[in-house]
Amino acid sequence: MVTAPPVDGKANKAVKAYLAELFKVKCNTIVLAAGEHARRKTFYFKSLSEESLADRLHSLLQKSC
Repeated sequence: MVTAPPVDGKANKAVKAYLAELFKVKCNTIVLAAGEHARRKTFYFKSLSEESLADRLHSLLQKSC
């Protein structure tokens, strides 16, 4: 969960750091593509293919059930 305030991009940075930890990639390989000032955001993973990202997401979902 991200608890950083939405001030000066702190929440966006916290979300990037959380995603990097979750997907085991470097933070600088994640790009905020849309939604800088919105609740709904779109992130782009430069270091992962669509297939690799889907596999990791599937694995994460399996662990949470």
